[in-house]
Amino acid sequence: MGIFKRIKDIVTANINDMLDKIEDPEHAIDQMNKEMEESILELRKQTAAAIASSKINARKLEDSKAEQDKWQRNAELAVEEGEDDLARKALIKKRELTDLTEQQTANLADEEAIIEKMKSDLHQVEEKVQEARRKREVLLMKKRAADSKKKMLESSEKAQAAFDGSASSIINGFDSFSKYEEKIEKELAEIEAREELNTGNKNVSLEQEFAHLQKNDEIDDELAKLKKKAKK
Repeated sequence: MGIFKRIKDIVTANINDMLDKIEDPEHAIDQMNKEMEESILELRKQTAAAIASSKINARKLEDSKAEQDKWQRNAELAVEEGEDDLARKALIKKRELTDLTEQQTANLADEEAIIEKMKSDLHQVEEKVQEARRKREVLLMKKRAADSKKKMLESSEKAQAAFDGSASSIINGFDSFSKYEEKIEKELAEIEAREELNTGNKNVSLEQEFAHLQKNDEIDDELAKLKKKAKK
């Protein structure tokens, strides 16, 4: 009876609830399919054996009924011939066969009920196998979609991380550029200040030179006047 318990466990199992609790539902469905297909084969063998046994027992029942009818006719013939003792013996034999046929009829009814149950179980298991196969296809499609989305998400995250890194580098580069720009502007301002100072010094020297020349001219004029006066 182990096969019946195993089949009952499979048939009564809620596939969706089982899959929610399993990390690898695809593998679980494949394993479930394998177990149910094995159960189908075993159940078919047992059902076929039960049907064969039922047919044999049905033929035995028909034979017992025919034998029962024969002893009924023998009892009737003995009565007609006035052989009461012989008729009694025939009726006893008939009674034994009647008890046998009753038992055989009951056994055959039980056997046929079991066969019907086995057929019903077989039908349910076959339906579950089909359900599991459909579930597997749906699961595979969902898994492929999930894997595709996962890859796209990972690629997007990598691209975003790369962009963020590049943007950060550019921003940092601009910060450095600003610092260099400030430094250059400062150096340029210092150079311009020095040039301005140097230019200012040159202008002062030039003015001093012209002033010196002017003073020399004045002195020369005075000298010339003195010489002219002395001649007079």
